[in-house]
Amino acid sequence: MHVVLLPIINQALIFDATVWKVSKLKLPGPPCRHVEGTNEEDCFAHSILLDVETAHIRPLRLNYDTWCSSGALDINGRLVSTGGYNNGSDTVRILDLCDTCEWQEFPGALGNGRWYATQVTLADGKFMVFGGRDFPTYEFVPPEGQKNTINEVINFPFLKETHDPIENNLYPFVFLSTDGNLFVFANNCSVLLNTQTHTIIHEYPVLPGGAHNYPSSGCASLLPIMLKPNEDRKSIPVEVLVCGGTPHDAYTKADLQRPKVFLPGNTDCARIDITKRNGKWKIQNMP
Repeated sequence: MHVVLLPIINQALIFDATVWKVSKLKLPGPPCRHVEGTNEEDCFAHSILLDVETAHIRPLRLNYDTWCSSGALDINGRLVSTGGYNNGSDTVRILDLCDTCEWQEFPGALGNGRWYATQVTLADGKFMVFGGRDFPTYEFVPPEGQKNTINEVINFPFLKETHDPIENNLYPFVFLSTDGNLFVFANNCSVLLNTQTHTIIHEYPVLPGGAHNYPSSGCASLLPIMLKPNEDRKSIPVEVLVCGGTPHDAYTKADLQRPKVFLPGNTDCARIDITKRNGKWKIQNMP
């Protein structure tokens, strides 16, 4: 499930997969969603806007599955959502900011299917989307109403190299660095990617402690950037924090083998200055 607080209208957008077909809220009326591959009609809401002041709920229509999709706000505050499951995997969706706005959906807009992918905002306000199940690639999100072809998809061997037998590199952590390049972390490895030349310009030390991406889901954040007035800097330091994760085989033991074995998750956080070529991970235990 995704929850995003939208600016201007001050409402929380909440949406989830359509594949389950049933929710606790029905659409106010037709048309209902035609379920792909069947003759069923799905008349339930899988997306709502929640007014955070009045608690009023407005159902929104979704036709293309958003299960394990990605997204971000554009420079105007609109939500741009990418990927998902089945018929939604190559879809781009846009929700404008008004009291009557509905999702605009653009199926086939992406060159590859993006299920469990990561969307990142670039310095110029454009978006890129990375990875997704079975696709070790990335691409720029096309302008509204346009479609990428396979020619717009860039191979990214790093995502193939970080693939365990049960993945552990889905939903990679991707952050825009202060030098305009992208920090990309998957499994236990990370690189700095130049999006102009599509080349890896730096490889960071391996982070110990198993895997840190889905299904061994940890979390990550770009820490606040400290700027001082009139300070002359050739580069602006910035740190990334990665917390949690599990041993590489944790998912296999918990879900695929019998009897099931549940391994403990990691209890530490690690941080690194991604602007330093000699940067090292600093690891601390969580309380």
